[in-house]
Amino acid sequence: MHDICTIRENPAAFDAALSRRELEPKSSEILRIDEERRRNIFAAETAQMMQNNASREAGAAKTRGDDTEFSRLRALVAESKARMHVLQQEAAEEDAQLRALLMSIPNLPLDEVPSG
Repeated sequence: MHDICTIRENPAAFDAALSRRELEPKSSEILRIDEERRRNIFAAETAQMMQNNASREAGAAKTRGDDTEFSRLRALVAESKARMHVLQQEAAEEDAQLRALLMSIPNLPLDEVPSG
């Protein structure tokens, strides 16, 4: 399987190597899926952070006896948890799609191997 970091660093070289095997360029599709996956992972981590902060604040509100704030924060925790779950699921689907795409591409030829 191809290394996504290498493709990110030099997509033109990856596509050039594919063309030597008489294959269509794939870097733009790979990078698009990777970007979506990374965006969803970041959003899920942000939702996790918000959930953790809201949980801490909800505990403090409960200790103070502020039931209105406690209810608001519990709703925020539930919303963050649901959002995080959806984002993680989307990232997992994109990861599977990316992995399948990368595994379907044959190995790139060495520089000393003739084209074709």
